[in-house]
Amino acid sequence: MNRCLYSCVLLIILCKVTFISCLNQNNFRYDYTFHKDVGWLKFHRMPTSWEEAVLRCHGEGAILASPLDENMAEVISNFLVKREPMFTGISNIYAADEYQSMEGTPLSRIEKLNWASEPDVQGARTCVVMDRYREVTAVPCSERHSFVCRREEGVEKLNDCGTADLEYVLNNRTGSCYKPSHQRLTWSEAYKRCVTDGGHLAVINSDVEAEDLWMLIREQRPKGTALLGMRAWGEHRAWITVHGQSMNDAGYSGWYPGEPNNFKDNEACGSMYVGGKLEAGILNDVPCTEKHHYICEIDSERKITSLESSQNKK
Repeated sequence: MNRCLYSCVLLIILCKVTFISCLNQNNFRYDYTFHKDVGWLKFHRMPTSWEEAVLRCHGEGAILASPLDENMAEVISNFLVKREPMFTGISNIYAADEYQSMEGTPLSRIEKLNWASEPDVQGARTCVVMDRYREVTAVPCSERHSFVCRREEGVEKLNDCGTADLEYVLNNRTGSCYKPSHQRLTWSEAYKRCVTDGGHLAVINSDVEAEDLWMLIREQRPKGTALLGMRAWGEHRAWITVHGQSMNDAGYSGWYPGEPNNFKDNEACGSMYVGGKLEAGILNDVPCTEKHHYICEIDSERKITSLESSQNKK
């Protein structure tokens, strides 16, 4: 009887360990797709500088992808439909005479790079781009190109929010994950930062969410203002969320009395009061160029993409 019980307990432990191992290896962000022998990839079509591409990938828990072997070069180049090249993670940014990938792999260990012209190792710092025919060229890092972010399988454990950023915390009452900022940014800068995380500036959909967000930001910032995901548009100042909804359709419009007032014709971005004796979730309009703290949100349906669902999308 004891032997049978012991066997059952052991089986349960083994199943749990196996499940957790598979979860860590076979799931990643919802906006990445899995490619066998390469890992999880995401194509960023909007051109940007090489440094911005590196930071964007880093913010997503990944790195700027490089054609480390022929298979990886083929998979990455398949994202391109035109001749226009994309950035790779290869550069001589650390030393003019030493090109290497973001993983630290030197040129001598990268398989069969097809150079359109040999890089000038004595010249300025340059970054390597690749076109759809897998030809590579060294260009100024300040040029703007599309790029691919890559994450290997099972490199880093994700939290309940489907991100490597442990500052995101799941709220069981709303089903979404939130992260209050540590720095002040303009509304556009905050919007971009949240998108990089795989989320968006927080949108309040209920009284419950308003209260919880107020408490979350208040724990770190006892006073001030926190930017949220809504803006005023047009001559008639229609307030629309980053999801394209009116405030009423989103489910919450708890403005402070007299707000939004567009003070000095210069307040078109939404925020929430944090400090003082005001009730939770009181909204206010602020200048979009002013720097404030902010709250990022990852929706419940955008947390994790499983390996199986990623392969089914192809």
